[in-house]
Amino acid sequence: MNSSRLLTPSQLKAYLKFRGTAPLRDVLLHFDAAPSAVLHLLAFWRERGHIRQIAVTPAVCDKGCGGCGSGDVCTPDPHEYDLIEWVESSASPVCFDVLSDYDEAWKPGSPHGV
Repeated sequence: MNSSRLLTPSQLKAYLKFRGTAPLRDVLLHFDAAPSAVLHLLAFWRERGHIRQIAVTPAVCDKGCGGCGSGDVCTPDPHEYDLIEWVESSASPVCFDVLSDYDEAWKPGSPHGV
């Protein structure tokens, strides 16, 4: 497997920074990973202000089914044509302490705690 196609937060970041903007469909194909895994990492970067998702509705379905919504078996993902754009943050975090943020976020009873 090509290491540049591994699905990690940094590889996704590198891919999107290189492309600038890419259809979600291309991102899924590039990493050849479960869509849920790709969407999870996109959410990771979106929460940090680095991803903008632009909704795009295709004029014609390219699945060969005769048209989306026409009652055919084909029902494409409505987001597969959305554009994913990498956004550079202009501001750096102030007083960012990794260990205290980690301890605070993973306390028992917190929404992230197990």
